[in-house]
Amino acid sequence: MDDLKLNTAGKKRVLTEVAYYFLLSLIGITIISLIFQPPNETLRQAASALLFFTVAFYALRKERIDRAGIGLKFKPVLFSLLAAAAAAIIVFPIFSAGFHLYFSIHHGYDFTAAKSVSALSKNPSWWAAFAAAQVFLVGLPEEVLYRGYIQGRLNQFFDRRFTLFGARFGMSLFIASALFALGHFLLEPVPGRLAVFFPSLLFGYLRERTGALTAPVVFHGLSNVLLEFLYRGL
Repeated sequence: MDDLKLNTAGKKRVLTEVAYYFLLSLIGITIISLIFQPPNETLRQAASALLFFTVAFYALRKERIDRAGIGLKFKPVLFSLLAAAAAAIIVFPIFSAGFHLYFSIHHGYDFTAAKSVSALSKNPSWWAAFAAAQVFLVGLPEEVLYRGYIQGRLNQFFDRRFTLFGARFGMSLFIASALFALGHFLLEPVPGRLAVFFPSLLFGYLRERTGALTAPVVFHGLSNVLLEFLYRGL
């Protein structure tokens, strides 16, 4: 559905429109981050989630955009969950190995899986709550805004001329990922924050491969859980 192209006048508005709502979300998240300082992480996540939902759905209503028309949907659920699981099986071992090498070579840390497992076994209820928060308070609202509204809207401007393993995608995938990385960097201006551009590409790919947001939401949340698990092993 998001292959439906806009008329010439509509196309001219798309980039300005996306930039406007991205800037709106960035201003809002900056204010939220200033208000909810640590240890109010859960409140910050909840407020951020509300902000992203509000910006995305306000944009849809204000600009009279068909939600299904830009792919902001969650079905097919089973296929999406299988796609997220397949991505995790392929990517997580590679990322974990890279994480270990990076911190051992560049920082001299000795990663020990036993430390991570111990942290998990000591407080499984905390990990369950953390995983739920990463899926529903982080992954879901961020994917609705970046992969649902922004990437879906830009798909109506840029042709999806590339094909990889059954997924058709275009420049919108890269632009949405660049904005995703920029948003993280501006809130925490250290070069490492720009690295989220790369997992964002995979989130966007899953969105195009499944035609829905379920896979990127689940994979996004699980990726954050994995990262926390690996940090506990340092």
